[in-house]
This record gives sequence, structure tokens and C-alpha cells, in this order.
Amino acid sequence: MTAKVFLFTFIVLVFSALAVSGQSNSTTGQCSEPGYKFDEVFFADKTRLDQVAKEFRARLEALSSHASGAVYIFGGQESSFTEISDIEHYVRQLVGQLNINEMKMPFIDAGYRRFATVVFMIKPLSCSRIHAPIADIKVDEVRFKELPPGETSAFADETILGQLIGEPIAPCPAVGVALQYCDRKVALFLAVDKEGDVAYAWPVEGDVYLQKAAVLATKNWKFRPVSLKGKPANYTGKIIVSFVQTHRIAIDGQGQTF
Repeated sequence: MTAKVFLFTFIVLVFSALAVSGQSNSTTGQCSEPGYKFDEVFFADKTRLDQVAKEFRARLEALSSHASGAVYIFGGQESSFTEISDIEHYVRQLVGQLNINEMKMPFIDAGYRRFATVVFMIKPLSCSRIHAPIADIKVDEVRFKELPPGETSAFADETILGQLIGEPIAPCPAVGVALQYCDRKVALFLAVDKEGDVAYAWPVEGDVYLQKAAVLATKNWKFRPVSLKGKPANYTGKIIVSFVQTHRIAIDGQGQTF
């Protein structure tokens, strides 16, 4: 009797192990399905962009509820301070009929390319990975219409820092406090206008969780105006932003903070 019980238990354990193994292999197989580029379109080709956005929307609607998308927006080398946000607004209207929240289909300001471009990406499963498309030019290679060459100077990092009235600091965002990232730094490309205000800021290095806070902080910065050939001028350069902790976050039910 004991031998029979042992044999029965052994058989049950073997089949249980096989079942778990099968589930694991199935999950692994599903997660091995990578994300992919659905299509990419130059923003100037509005006719094709409208068609691709329509097809992108249809594809996402046809996939399972585990699928998601991402739209990467690139400004062009001949650009303006608002070009990326203007493109995003236009594309959002094209795909806006989708009943998908921002987490499942984020719009990502991806930097700059030779020509303004929209890249549509799809994740077939929640565990799929996307190889993000990348910019092919640096922001300091972009020719912004708000910065005419005869009215704009490019400053070295230490020079633009010397023009700042105050310190290049920003409040550490709540997520930065929670992740203990407040000791990290973010590098920004800045365009300063003729009055000494920051007309444009773009993150070029640094943790993604801190970049938005760094850009927002520049709205309150003031720089010393400069002249070019005796006339008020714009200027550009890179500056390193540090963070100061202003948030206090509860870490247990007794209200303790750090």
C-alpha cells in the first residue's frame, strides 16, 4: 500500500512539474515576441501620414488587449521651438479615436532628425520590448527659426553658466525623491533670448525621471543679456542642473518621512 501511495504521489509530482514547465515555456515564448516598427513617415507627407495613422489605429484595435503602441516624434534640422509639440498635437488628433490610455500609447519627444519624422511602434504583448528609434542629429545642430544666425551666439558651457543669475538648480520631483535620485544631474541645451529669459530648453543627458523637472525649472531662471555687434542677441549653450529635495514622502503607516 505504501509503495502504491508513493508511486501515485510521484506520478502527480511529475505531471505537475510538466504542467508548470509548459506554462513557463509558453510564457517565455510569448515574451520572446518583440515589439516592432509599424511604420515611419516624414511629417511633411501629410497624405501618407494620415493613411499610416489610420492603419496604425486599425492594427492596434485588432490586436489583443495586451498590445500597446508608442509614437515617437522627431523634429527636423530646420525647426522651431514648438515643432515637436505641434507634430504631437497633429498626430494625437489622427489616432485620438483609440480608447487607449497614455500608458498604453505614449507620445515620446524623441529628439531631432534631418527631417521631421513620426515613427509608429507596436508591442504585441505587455512583455514585448521595443527598440526605440533614435535621433540622428544633436540639438545644437538644429537651425531654429527663432535663432537667426546673425542674432545668435553659441556659448561654451562655462560661459553660459557665468551668465546665469543664480544657481542652476531645480526642485527634485517626487519620483526622484522616492527613487533617491536627487543627487543626480541633468544636462540641458538652452536657448536664451535677448531679454535674458530661457526661450527653449531640451534635455541632452541625465535620468529621464528628472528631465522634466529640470526643464520646468528654467522657466524661472534669468540670464544676463548679451550683445552681438552692438545689438541685443540670443545665445545658446549647455548647462548642468542639480536638484534640491523639497518633497517629504511618507514611508510607513505611522507617517515617518525622509
